[in-house]
Amino acid sequence: METDILELLRSLAQPVTKTLSGYPVAFDGENQTITMTFETTVDFAHTNGTIVQGGFVTAMLDMTMAHLVLGLSAGKTNPISLDINTSFIAPCPVGAHTCTAKIIKMGKSIGFLSAELSANDKLIATSTSTVKFVPTGL
Repeated sequence: METDILELLRSLAQPVTKTLSGYPVAFDGENQTITMTFETTVDFAHTNGTIVQGGFVTAMLDMTMAHLVLGLSAGKTNPISLDINTSFIAPCPVGAHTCTAKIIKMGKSIGFLSAELSANDKLIATSTSTVKFVPTGL
């Protein structure tokens, strides 16, 4: 089942996902978690191309949380962000990143999620988000 969900999520990749080289690598429906990898380049960085800009860091966190909801609903529910809060722990280097998201609480129409982004086994940023569930039409 998890392999099918990963294949579905990969097939639904939007241009923004591809821009950040986002790729779902692990999905656990029972524990309501997902892990995605990302690859950033100097095109996303400031400080002479060494630090990924915070908006892109937040996008990776948000994208991972969204993919979790899409996966849990088998692509039938789109999470629309009502709010997102990002805490920056360390500068985000250019290169490979891993992001893991989990459900804090899911209601019928609203969900609360969290995510952590790391690079080189170092925590870079955390995020929480409140989302509204909207049918995708799939």
